[in-house]
Amino acid sequence: MIEGRYDITLVTCEAVPLLSPSDRALQQQLESLGASVRVAIWTSSEVDWSTSSITVIRSTWDACIKFREFESWLRQVESRTRIYNPVDKILWNLEKSYLVDLHKRGIQTIPTVYFQAKSHISLKPTDLSWPEVVVKPSIGAGSFAVRRFSLPREFSLLLDHLGAILNRTGALVQRFEETVTTDSERSLVFIGGKYSHAVRRIPFNTGDTPDSPEFDHEADPAEIAFATEVLEVADCRKLPFARVDLVPSQRGMALMELELIEPSLFLTRSAAAAHKLAATILALL
Repeated sequence: MIEGRYDITLVTCEAVPLLSPSDRALQQQLESLGASVRVAIWTSSEVDWSTSSITVIRSTWDACIKFREFESWLRQVESRTRIYNPVDKILWNLEKSYLVDLHKRGIQTIPTVYFQAKSHISLKPTDLSWPEVVVKPSIGAGSFAVRRFSLPREFSLLLDHLGAILNRTGALVQRFEETVTTDSERSLVFIGGKYSHAVRRIPFNTGDTPDSPEFDHEADPAEIAFATEVLEVADCRKLPFARVDLVPSQRGMALMELELIEPSLFLTRSAAAAHKLAATILALL
């Protein structure tokens, strides 16, 4: 190794500068395979990104707040290092209007009304036939600014919350799926386009899903087939990593979110997952 050069950079953020247990497992596997690895904060002015062959976005969890700076950073850095997942996929995935895009391409999603940032809210109680809805920012992470409303009783509260979101970013109004609480949302992790493992999620959780066996989920063939179709339709089968969040709905499997930027991959929940991802990343060198 040339002094000051790295094979791989794993990118974090100022608020959470250290790697998660999942990403530490990835670092350990990369190093066990002979790679030189560093951890860097994406907003740091002291990092020379050109000294890394591959830069992997892992926990840039403040990007949903600093999304304009994040986009600018990606554009600047992509000429100095190879970023994964690729920048075009990251930017497409950053704005949750991609759900509308995938629905138009034939993927079943949670019924959604999308509002662009700063748009005028021309919404009446009769426009929504759902008894309960979830309102969320179109650029967000976890359960940040995600709220559930009962209609029509809480319609005015919905409008207030929607208006507050639209001052900053776009917004989604979605039918609330009761199966999120009864059957749980499932996150299926794919490595190199192949299904690896899955976990069950905690509804409206503001933190990470606990890294413990009680949340392990054995995805059935129908779930894997649906998630694979999502990746195919999104042209994402060749990516090093992806996470497909889905939930059983009134009409079968429905896509909650497709996570391509910095998803928690729960690598500690599968004995071989960290090694598989490390090998997949190093094959890109």
